[in-house]
Amino acid sequence: MYSLVCTTLAPNVQIHAFEPLPIVFEKLRQNIEYHKSSSINPVPTALSDRFGTDVFEVIFGGTQSSHYPELLDSASSEKIAVKLDTLDNYIERNQIRH
Repeated sequence: MYSLVCTTLAPNVQIHAFEPLPIVFEKLRQNIEYHKSSSINPVPTALSDRFGTDVFEVIFGGTQSSHYPELLDSASSEKIAVKLDTLDNYIERNQIRH
């Protein structure tokens, strides 16, 4: 939703929306399609200090939040692998200029 708000505040700006959780990413993609926003690029990746993958733990029930497994003790959760990238790598790979 923040990405959609940003498009109204700065309509000529290209937005790269990073969302590593598949269920939230799908909602983001659906919202972009519903609002016909061509200035938002959804990216199914978490920004990090390194490139690779890591494990997030998704908590079910009311919110879509995640935590690193070592910080969580919950029976209603699921571990998922997520892609990681650094912002510098992403900018270089996608030839983003500012």
